[in-house]
Amino acid sequence: MNKLPHEFHADLTEERIKAVGHVIHHARNGCLEHHDEIAGDTNWSYGCRARDWTRQALRNAAAKTKEYPFLSILEDSGQKFVIGIAGIPVKFFKDDAEEPNARVRKHSASELSQLSLFHFNGVDAPEDVAWRFVVEINTLDLEVIKVVFVGLDQHEDTLCYYNVPLQDNVAKIYDIASTHEEGVELAAPMV
Repeated sequence: MNKLPHEFHADLTEERIKAVGHVIHHARNGCLEHHDEIAGDTNWSYGCRARDWTRQALRNAAAKTKEYPFLSILEDSGQKFVIGIAGIPVKFFKDDAEEPNARVRKHSASELSQLSLFHFNGVDAPEDVAWRFVVEINTLDLEVIKVVFVGLDQHEDTLCYYNVPLQDNVAKIYDIASTHEEGVELAAPMV
């Protein structure tokens, strides 16, 4: 049975996960709006730029301490980038959330030292869990399909899987279950 993030640790609330997931989603969408194949952009260049745009968006969000008081940057050097949700180390990747590859599970040294400070419900060794935002994209148009927050152990098991809702609920405009009136025959239009 899948557990929600807050069931592992009270600081991994749905609101916080959604907030960070939306920052990631909006950063990738913003980058995609500037993707220009005619100018020479490729899927590879988009992937590199989207990663950098996401890192910068997370830096900017962490700097907004009133809006995101729980968010911090734990490591930001070269290709190493780790955010903290109430100090809990988290990384982001573009991958398949159902079957993430080995690099997604791999911890950095800063993650391991930080994870040892926490206790997660139902987890014997907190440093065995890799907390990740996994972004899945449509390979045809590069749009984000979904952002998933996962807790992965080092034995290829997914302990936590939370699909971040990317859009607000849509308000019902018309009740599709109601009956409608029959159509009316109209005369042919005059041309």
